[in-house]
Amino acid sequence: MLDRCATPLALNRWYARRQGIRIATKRSDILDYRPRRRFDVICTHSFLGQFPPRRRARLIAHWYEMLEPGGLILTINRLRPGAPPGRLGFSRAQAASFEALLGERHRSAARQYARRMGAWPIRSEAELGTTFERAGFHLVHLSARPVVLRDGHGLSAPTTPGGASYACIAARRP
Repeated sequence: MLDRCATPLALNRWYARRQGIRIATKRSDILDYRPRRRFDVICTHSFLGQFPPRRRARLIAHWYEMLEPGGLILTINRLRPGAPPGRLGFSRAQAASFEALLGERHRSAARQYARRMGAWPIRSEAELGTTFERAGFHLVHLSARPVVLRDGHGLSAPTTPGGASYACIAARRP
């Protein structure tokens, strides 16, 4: 497992120990990471939106180099048709709603989260597929469907799925 933040790495090591699973972790920015050997599979979730379009294309090209021939990238990411250009973040109203939902005890953490979280939109399956194909990947699977939440979750923000469609992709390095 690779992450630039130590917290998810520690949590995954803790969980792996509890499950009796061996896991290797590495703290690094993905674009700086150079593995000692290539991977058979790379798996991510809602990661591509953390990169502006030009860096996203660089990331996907980097994944290509990190995979063995025949290796797969498996990922899922939210689609935002009609999103304006640029990074999307919490509106003031969404941030206030999030703070109220978490309450006084966690207000500072909620405020910090709302200020920092956001994404650069991916507008369509075609946009996503084209980016992978330009990097040399063969698309094995690409589909999208909405994520439906239970009633009463009460939060609308750029980081919550609330009925948004998510694209699922499997791409193979030839």
